[in-house]
Order: sequence, then structure tokens, then C-alpha cells
Amino acid sequence: MANFDEIVQKTAETAEVIADRSSVYLRKAADGAKTVMRAGKLKMDIAAEKDCMRRSFSSLGKLYYQLHKDDPEEELAQIVADIALSESKIEAMREEYGDIMGDGVEIEVEIVKDEPAEDAPVEEAPVDEAPAEDKPEE
Repeated sequence: MANFDEIVQKTAETAEVIADRSSVYLRKAADGAKTVMRAGKLKMDIAAEKDCMRRSFSSLGKLYYQLHKDDPEEELAQIVADIALSESKIEAMREEYGDIMGDGVEIEVEIVKDEPAEDAPVEEAPVDEAPAEDKPEE
């Protein structure tokens, strides 16, 4: 029986070691998951702040253009000129579009059906027979 008791004792010790190591690995895995989640959230927060900055820069640029388009600073003169050129191109295209489309102009389309003349004889379409392989055998 001493041999059996030793086996039971060794098995219990081994199970305890496995349980201890498993809890360590589980804690490390949980910590790793928390780290990955935090990193993902930070990445999303950074992207959101960059978007906020982009919108602010856009608003700042629009406001600057409105306030200084007639007398821009030297460093910004080319950008202001490019914007003014784009505005004039857009206006010209809008006018051309208005000329093409007019004020509510509708295009009439007449659908013509091929109908036989009243005095023409009516021909019946030939009936196709089923292919030989589809015909029932007699």
C-alpha cells in the first residue's frame, strides 16, 4: 500500500504544480488581453482626435480665406489664388449646367410599338418542337 500512497501523493503534488502554473498563465493571458484592448482604444482615440484636428484646421482655413481672400499674407497667396480659381471654375460649370438643364425642361420620349398595319394579315408565329432528346418516346 505504501507504493499506492506514494503514487497518490505524487499525483496530488503534480496536480498542485499544474494548477499553480495554469493560474500564472491565465493571469498573463488576461493581462495581455487588457493591454491589447487598451492599445486598441488608444489607437481609436488618437484617430478621433486627429479627425477633430482636421475639422478644426479646415474651419480655420475657411475662416482665414473669408477674412483675407482679398489681401492674403505672402506665404498663403498661392493657396488663396488656387481657391479663388476653383470657385470661378465651379461657378462656370454651374452656369453651363443650368444652360443645359434649363428651368425644369423635361425631355419627352415617345415609345413606339411595332404593331402590324390594320389591313396586314396577322401571321402566327411557328411553334418550335421540343428537341429530340426532350421528346417522350412512343
